[in-house]
Amino acid sequence: EDSSTYNINPLYQDDIVVGEGPVMLLEAGRNPANVPESTHDVTVSIRAFTTRGIDTATVYYKVDDGEFTGIDMIDTGDDIWSAVIPSQEDNAIVEYYFYFVDDSSDVSAYPSKYHEKLLAYKVLDSDPTIYDIQYTHAGSGLSPLHGCNVVFNANVTMDGSLGTAFTDNAGRGVVPVASASGPWNAVWVLTDTMTLKNLHEGDYVTVTGVVDDDHDKYYKFQNNTYVVGTVNTELQGELPPDPTAVTLADLENDFEAYEGVTVEITDGAEIASVNDYDLTMDDGANTFLLDDDFVPDSVMRVNYLENVVFNGIDTLVAGDSINSVTGIVIYSYSDGKIILREAADISYTKVETETGVRTVPDNYILAQNYPNPFNPVTTINFELPEAADVTVRVFDITGRRVAELVNGSMNAGRYDLRWNAGHLSSGVYFYRLTTPEFTETRKMLLLK
Repeated sequence: EDSSTYNINPLYQDDIVVGEGPVMLLEAGRNPANVPESTHDVTVSIRAFTTRGIDTATVYYKVDDGEFTGIDMIDTGDDIWSAVIPSQEDNAIVEYYFYFVDDSSDVSAYPSKYHEKLLAYKVLDSDPTIYDIQYTHAGSGLSPLHGCNVVFNANVTMDGSLGTAFTDNAGRGVVPVASASGPWNAVWVLTDTMTLKNLHEGDYVTVTGVVDDDHDKYYKFQNNTYVVGTVNTELQGELPPDPTAVTLADLENDFEAYEGVTVEITDGAEIASVNDYDLTMDDGANTFLLDDDFVPDSVMRVNYLENVVFNGIDTLVAGDSINSVTGIVIYSYSDGKIILREAADISYTKVETETGVRTVPDNYILAQNYPNPFNPVTTINFELPEAADVTVRVFDITGRRVAELVNGSMNAGRYDLRWNAGHLSSGVYFYRLTTPEFTETRKMLLLK
């Protein structure tokens, strides 16, 4: 049921015998390492380790999402292979990957999943803006300025003290800043907590730092684009941008464009489910998550899989309504979410039955997931007629458990579980609801 239970643990160096294998590609680089100008050719390089011979080494690049062009690489010594990508026009985005074939016909690529994620840079003859940092047409959302030094002015859109609860290994917290309303015009900044405590919503600041689109030392919010550096408050500047009006469809269909943006939803939505640490909003066609990570419990508190308390007073459950919500968009544990900043960010309505008592399901039900097929997020609905110890697990076609969505005691009621299978490959999967009185399994299809 769980193949991760057993593994082989070599104890001594002699327990592993290393033989030959395909080319190992490491330490990709480029020159200039910062933002190139339109007059600059760009030398890209990578270190290639192998005991075999290398038959071909190619870098493939495309400009502004056009067709790929291949350039042969040359061995410059010390296992370093390089090629020159010719200069491009101002504002061009260049995406590329390395492709090696050894004398045993084995292929190695960097990035290894280059169909999903590419290396990139942007050509600029002026100072980078937040839009330059954020805008990408790559499916992975990798910033074309990843690793570059930047300086820009922007407005803080959330009190910095709210971003001190979760820090990276260096003790830095986060604050969002924006240069304008609309998609692509905001970014998260990682800086020291003492600076954050003195930052307030609306402050006009100068940000100096390095763009980091894979900050692995910030596990909870790893998949966001950050500028890691310093924030200095200016005495005067632009007025803060207005929140960007969006729908759940906007966020679900193009989440990357709204990362760090202050968004406002006024069309209303139903609470489809209260999850482990957030709730799912549903407008009947699209869903998105609402989270309480940056506000105290007196504003919003999610009670595990049961209910959510707003303003320390009102307890809402699945079926209640969110009339409007304003907040910042963020990646959290690989899911897109809106985070609140204060109590005024949300308006809601408790929906009662005619008798004022919520109905309890008559039977155990495990419904078909929706959408199905899905890519990569789906919702699993089930109903409990009584309190019970519940597990909901997902298995692959071989019977190996790949996810455990619920494992604990739950009250009677209707529940929706939102599952992100982005880390899994396409194929058939099975999800199973188990209680002491009931077990049912259904099939679903992940298509990427």
